[in-house]
Amino acid sequence: MIGANTQAVPAHRTLSIKANLAVGGLTIPADFVGYSINPLSVIGGLLNGSATSLINLAKMVGSSGKLRIGGGDQDSSPAPALTQQLANDLGAFLTALGAGWTCIYGLDLIVNDTAVAATQAGYLNTAMGSKVSFQFGNEPLTSGFTTGTYPTRWNSYYTAVVAAVPAAKLMSPDDLQFSSVQTCVNALTPGKAGLTAVTTHWYVSAATPHTAEGLIATVRGNAINVNGTTGFFKNNEWAGSTPLILSESNNFSGGGLSGVSDRLCSATWYLNEAIVFAKYGYAGICTHCNPWWNGTSGWPNGGVVGATAPNIYAPLLLQADLTSFAPGPIFYGLYLFSRIQGQQILAVQTDSNANQTSIATLGSGGNANILVVNNDTTNSLIVTPDQTSAWTTANVLTLSGTGPYDAAPTLGGAAIGVGGSWSGAPVSINSGATVTIPPCGAALISIQP
Repeated sequence: MIGANTQAVPAHRTLSIKANLAVGGLTIPADFVGYSINPLSVIGGLLNGSATSLINLAKMVGSSGKLRIGGGDQDSSPAPALTQQLANDLGAFLTALGAGWTCIYGLDLIVNDTAVAATQAGYLNTAMGSKVSFQFGNEPLTSGFTTGTYPTRWNSYYTAVVAAVPAAKLMSPDDLQFSSVQTCVNALTPGKAGLTAVTTHWYVSAATPHTAEGLIATVRGNAINVNGTTGFFKNNEWAGSTPLILSESNNFSGGGLSGVSDRLCSATWYLNEAIVFAKYGYAGICTHCNPWWNGTSGWPNGGVVGATAPNIYAPLLLQADLTSFAPGPIFYGLYLFSRIQGQQILAVQTDSNANQTSIATLGSGGNANILVVNNDTTNSLIVTPDQTSAWTTANVLTLSGTGPYDAAPTLGGAAIGVGGSWSGAPVSINSGATVTIPPCGAALISIQP
């Protein structure tokens, strides 16, 4: 499937793409790729330093990343029962992921108990120190707060938490409504400049056409219409030096759509999302993931019961033995994009759109890495890669499947297995050769120094 084109391909598009090594732009943060996991995973004892299978799989995206603990179950009454031991277990889990991983922890705002928030912030600070930042409330503007009442509640939490943890790092407001987020930030005690980051969420609307084509078109359409009422991507210009993070994101809201979110096209969607937000200067994306086993109502260690709904879009999936983890299809997108995080984005020249999304970065050896996503769900894409200096060979890592609805994609010719086991590998091509990307697939073309 990869290499010099030796025979005609019946249905395909073509693309010539050249990375300009002399024209660089933004640098993708080294911890751009991350996960968002609900607090019940912490309370249930799922995240600890002995969770070997989960750790080995999750850290495939790199030794740096963002782990956000938050979601719908962070706001409850009583508040989630975090203890010092559970905070320590979370800290051990974070350490096991890699030295560059940090944690964003969401404290319960609905319960309106600043003392509980301060106590739990103290537990987390003891466990993780400067590696933890705090949020107050999950999607508050869609759960009863207004742009007036939310800052008032937030400021009371801020006073209590900073009194308990003077060096506390704060990230907020963590909502879907970006224009309202701007209003709220301006009313917070520390102001925008006093926040470690402004965090927002983004999902595909459940009303979006439930097809692979509809899913992929959502991020591309919003990227094109950046000044529209629903498009907020370029508002990172408003943040100035304060980073903007998508602290919770995935495709169809509510846990995903069976037959779409759990298929190859979800990885394609993620790659489009990551490319768009990286180009617009965001500091990272935490892909939401309740890693519950599809079909169980139990929980490891007997800590939590009630996870009856399969978490279809999760990149990390708890298996039936309740100890091991395997990747969901979207994980393939996270892994492939993680190969270029920490690198400077380069300008590219292309001869057509060809229903693709692409990004080029400057590799550690001074040559280009070119990531191309084939958004066509029917036709293959034949790519001729190049850069503005001579080269001889490139390594190509291809994300493949039988089509957009393939439930078992492969990367480098092999599936990623339980605990991150993987035998896939890139294929070498010579300068001037082409790369064939199947429908809804992608390829990372790493030109060799």
